[in-house]
Amino acid sequence: MSETVNWGNERPLESRQITAKRTNTDINRIAERYYAPNGIITTQTISVWIDLLEEYGEIKPGLTLEQIYTNEFNPYYKSGA
Repeated sequence: MSETVNWGNERPLESRQITAKRTNTDINRIAERYYAPNGIITTQTISVWIDLLEEYGEIKPGLTLEQIYTNEFNPYYKSGA
């Protein structure tokens, strides 16, 4: 997955083209996306989403970050990159 997000960050147009083709959608309706480098999730970035999900009642308040995400299986994280 981490290699895929890096590929998408390096080739935003091609990524949009593939998405448009696979979803049978006009490419102009596909937004350009940017993913966390190497797919490494940080506390700073995930806490924004957790706060929003709590606010909208999508998750129960009080969950810890460690209960929601992990970088444990990301080889880039393990190597310290």
